[in-house]
Amino acid sequence: MPPNIIKKYEEQIRYLLVGFFNTVVGYSIFTIFLMIASQHHYVIVQWAGWALCVPISTYTMRKYVFKASSGKFTHQLRRSYGIYLPAQLISMGLLIVFVNVFHLYPLVGQAGTIVVSTIMSYFGHKYFTFKTPLEVGEVVDENLFENEVDDAKA
Repeated sequence: MPPNIIKKYEEQIRYLLVGFFNTVVGYSIFTIFLMIASQHHYVIVQWAGWALCVPISTYTMRKYVFKASSGKFTHQLRRSYGIYLPAQLISMGLLIVFVNVFHLYPLVGQAGTIVVSTIMSYFGHKYFTFKTPLEVGEVVDENLFENEVDDAKA
């Protein structure tokens, strides 16, 4: 790939790489919990795994993808739960359909929900979690919208 294409899509490439890491972590947690609880409790297992994965995902997205070191992590974490919740609800609905209608094993069904979560969480993080002021009265970093200005010039 030409360097200018890599530079143009650098954030999306970082998101996919970090997202892949987060997916491996989340899928591993889901698998371990499923082995402990049994496949019949896959709904509870998915919710428990989700609750544990959101802080990990928020931290890695903050540090490696959006490089949003300004702002309080706790505020970004709350926003992340707000972003991931709709994706989780859709994923949960899909998982229930995959398991109960298509009779897939929960681990296979869970893999099918990853695409939905990936797309929804990228746009949610990009435009909500890491791109807006995090507290009333908090000063927005001058470089916060730098990518948007660069995109407008292109």
